[in-house]
This record gives sequence, C-alpha cells and structure tokens, in this order.
Amino acid sequence: NNGDEIPLDEDHTVEEGAYDIFDHEDVAGINSAEEMVEIYGKMYNWYAVIDERGLCPEGWAAPSNQDWSELTDYLINNYDHIHEDNVGNKLKDCRQVNSPLGGTCNTTQHPRWDEHHTEYGIDEFGFSALPGGWRASGGLCHAIGVTGYWWSATQGGTGAWYRSMVHENPALWRSGANFSAGMSVRCIKPAN
Repeated sequence: NNGDEIPLDEDHTVEEGAYDIFDHEDVAGINSAEEMVEIYGKMYNWYAVIDERGLCPEGWAAPSNQDWSELTDYLINNYDHIHEDNVGNKLKDCRQVNSPLGGTCNTTQHPRWDEHHTEYGIDEFGFSALPGGWRASGGLCHAIGVTGYWWSATQGGTGAWYRSMVHENPALWRSGANFSAGMSVRCIKPAN
C-alpha cells in the first residue's frame, strides 16, 4: 500500500512478495492477461501477504487464520440453517454455469463457478467468493472456475494457512500450503 511495485514471479521460486497471473490461454472466454487480472485478479505468494509494506489498501489487512475462523463461527453460531458442511455455499457468488437460481446467476460468462448439478452459491451475505484457482509452487496453474483459494496471514505447519471453496462441495476448508504457492487474497477492514 506504499506504492512499491509487486514483481511478477516468473521463476516461481522467489522468497519475497510476488504475484502471478493464471494463463488466459488455458481459459476459454478470456483473451488476455489484462482481462484475466480484471476478472479473477492476481495470485500472490505468501511472502506478499505478510510483507510489512502491506499488500492490502491503507486501513485494510490480509485476514489471519483466526479472522477466517471467526467468520465461519459467527455464521454457524448465529444462523440455524448454516453449519460447517454448507457455509461455503452461503459465501460463494451465485454466478455459475446452469445455476438453478436463474437470472444473472445462470451464466457462462467469467467470472463464474463451473456447473454442478446440486451445489451452487447463494451469496447470502454479499461475500461474493469466486473461483480464481491457484498456482502451485512449481508454476502450474489449476482449478479456475472450480476452486477459490484465499491466503491467511498466519503461518501453519510447513507453510501458511489458507481457505478454499470448491464448486462441487458446499463447505469452506482450511489447509496449509507452501509459501511460494499463488492464491487470491481477500482483504478485510479490521475493527478499531
């Protein structure tokens, strides 16, 4: 947030803040790297998430593992129809191929979730989670349209914690990944 440029991670081995872009040539309907960034954003490594200069805009921060847990716990504890096994669908954007919700939710245009016959987002709380995929430590990109991955700012195990949602499952998962993997970041505005 201080204006310093974040570098493109071309060799996928840097141990400083960097980003990558999902290869638009692997995604039907997206015609350039610029269009890919506009639609799904950049995939940052964890070093960018924890850089002291701040990846998020002034006054915002990358969520900790605890912040993600508080979001999930709040929804589960305050809404009878939400539980651990369906909280992801409540946070997913409704834009999906053949969404049973119809209207603007039923779309093949990016950004959107791939089709699934029983699982779909309803975006009950305006979180609007979309599946930007991820980049493995070695540089291969995967799962756009299928899975959304979001870093936490918390180290865990041999890497850092992240959350993910999958088009074919209604849950929100926590797992760990190598620091050099590329994922989305969902900034939050901490309460003062």
